[in-house]
Amino acid sequence: MECPSCRVKAIKFTTWLNGLSAFKTDCSNCGVALKANVWVYFWFIVTVTVTLILFPYVEGIVGYVGLSDINSKLKGLIVLAPVIFIGGVFTWFFGGYKVSK
Repeated sequence: MECPSCRVKAIKFTTWLNGLSAFKTDCSNCGVALKANVWVYFWFIVTVTVTLILFPYVEGIVGYVGLSDINSKLKGLIVLAPVIFIGGVFTWFFGGYKVSK
């Protein structure tokens, strides 16, 4: 994600994935306070919605893949983690920041 002030990458992807940095951060280059634009919130809502829609189907998906003998929490992680990661990637590429006032 690019800083709107200096046009340099504002934050690393791995840092962005950790915590609330996706919504509010300071540019690592120029130090300007940044907040997420509307596209970050849009893709976040899409990711949460898809995750909640798929959640009831975790058992069926895991059974289809052949992992039915593992712990149910691990099953959910195996199935839903890629969905959340893909949502994060979409947000990273199609979202952005604006200068916080």
